[in-house]
Amino acid sequence: MSNQPPYGFPPQGGNQGYPPPPPQPRIRFEAIGEAWQLFQKDAATWVVSALIYFAIVAIVGGVIGVFLGLTGEIAGRSGGLGDISGLVMPALSLAHILSRIVIFVISTLLLGGMYRMAIKSLRNEPINVADMFNVGDVLPSCLLAALIVGILTGIGFMLCVIPGLIIGALLMFTYPLIVDRRLGAIEAISQSVNTLKNEALMATLFYLVLAIIVVVGVAACCVGVLVTFPLFILSIAVVYRDFFGAGQGY
Repeated sequence: MSNQPPYGFPPQGGNQGYPPPPPQPRIRFEAIGEAWQLFQKDAATWVVSALIYFAIVAIVGGVIGVFLGLTGEIAGRSGGLGDISGLVMPALSLAHILSRIVIFVISTLLLGGMYRMAIKSLRNEPINVADMFNVGDVLPSCLLAALIVGILTGIGFMLCVIPGLIIGALLMFTYPLIVDRRLGAIEAISQSVNTLKNEALMATLFYLVLAIIVVVGVAACCVGVLVTFPLFILSIAVVYRDFFGAGQGY
């Protein structure tokens, strides 16, 4: 594997040693190798960031789940509360919905932060774990995009999986466009689809390979996902850079 730095994001102070981007960007599986090099450069930061992501989501979900479970159990033993007992189950259902919203917001915040970290790394800028939480400026767009992407891919996966992979692939630039160029959710989704529609087959295969890599990480006693999840994000960021260039920073 070449040690030549990736094109598209020259370091501050010049572009010596960086070849120009290709005239016609395309989906490149070599991007995974470049992403691996980027991961190795800041391996500790990426592993800790992935650990924080999964730990926060798991802890918040676990605490809320335990609370709702205990509340439901207490309510089940209080059958003699008359009319009040009829309000318990609707209240628990509402609490369950609100808890899902909390987890959704937190996971979206952290995921957007990790994409921003990946793009900073591509610019040869220093990254740190605190960058995970530095997406407040685009959080509303990230949340709306995550909701739309989640619904569309969910429907796609219910239709024999393959449509879900295609949709996920066509939408994989949505987060980078939001955190890098500060596009709105609808504009980012539209631009991602329009950019990748002519590369739909290769984009789907690329996305599938990345998904398999993440699954392999999960299968490795869940520890491997601390590597494969950042690699997933970095690989998409590398291909995003190929199509959209360096951006303006933030």
